[in-house]
Amino acid sequence: MTHKKSNTGRRLPAIGVRLTFGPDTTAVERFNVAENTELAGDLPIWQRIKALVATRPMTVDELAEELGERPASVGRAVRRMEIFCRGHDDRIRMATALTSSGRERF
Repeated sequence: MTHKKSNTGRRLPAIGVRLTFGPDTTAVERFNVAENTELAGDLPIWQRIKALVATRPMTVDELAEELGERPASVGRAVRRMEIFCRGHDDRIRMATALTSSGRERF
């Protein structure tokens, strides 16, 4: 499910819902859309970057190749989002602390 419009607040990230039908029950489970290759392409680039760097730090070129995006687009998304930071090795990783404006957005 994706949140496409919000009149008064911020848009929420996409969530995946898996329904499993049994003979007498229906199970409802959440899953990470970014980890599903068929669905991840519909996510904003920053959410796909977040899913990749959550497992290991990567360079902009590595991210671009993995995502099938231009390095310039990946670099722009990384600079705009306060949830990412660059390490001393120039690899992108999740920021350990957000600024006040970053906390309001996420």
